[in-house]
Amino acid sequence: MQVKRSVLVLVLASLPVAALAREAVDVPRPPIRPNADAPVHAARPETRLAEPFGPPMPGAEQVGAAAKDCTERLKSLGATFVVGDVPKVSPPECAVAGPVRLQRIAVNRRTGLDQVRLAGEPLLACETALAVTEWVQGSIAPLVRGHFDEPLLEIGVGGGFECRQRNHQSGAARSEHSYGRALDIMSFRTSTRMIKVEKAPTADVKLFLDAVWASGCGHFSTALGPQADDFHASHIHVDLQPRRSTASRHCE
Repeated sequence: MQVKRSVLVLVLASLPVAALAREAVDVPRPPIRPNADAPVHAARPETRLAEPFGPPMPGAEQVGAAAKDCTERLKSLGATFVVGDVPKVSPPECAVAGPVRLQRIAVNRRTGLDQVRLAGEPLLACETALAVTEWVQGSIAPLVRGHFDEPLLEIGVGGGFECRQRNHQSGAARSEHSYGRALDIMSFRTSTRMIKVEKAPTADVKLFLDAVWASGCGHFSTALGPQADDFHASHIHVDLQPRRSTASRHCE
């Protein structure tokens, strides 16, 4: 055994160091370099990414399809509306996607349907009209029935689309009204009473208004009531301001 080991050591010692290295380590070959003499072709325009940081902006056909889908959903919910004209205003940053004038909202009852009229027929983006319809049907009308034991007949609104700054304050950020994404609720009318949104209502009306405001937080990204500030002392403001998270809410 000692003789065989000695022979093996002598054989290994006689091999070149480079040969041993090649046996022990698989050294990767360098990448093949392109032929410097080969012609360089510029990328064709159609092969380039038009929007490297995200999906491209929707075109006119996609916007039109989305608006049509929204109006079909409005019809299926029982809303009465007319498709409005895109308002021509200055500055052009104010715009409404899929403008509609919301007129009435059907509310189911055991005995049939109640038609809730929106006084003033506000001009809204279709997605806002859809959110308002679901809010009235799912929250406001049942709250009126539960608090006052009467059907809701009319909602007084003050402001749908309006190109302006927040709270009409010069230098403030642009209001969501500028995009038809906001609505102000001024009053609720039943068969026997007019319920106004105000800062110091009676105790039973306050319970109702607080419940309406709170329910607005579930349907919109913003809900501001008379308790928020003096700018909202006479109405409940709701809007669909886009936020980083769809679960984000500003309720005050």
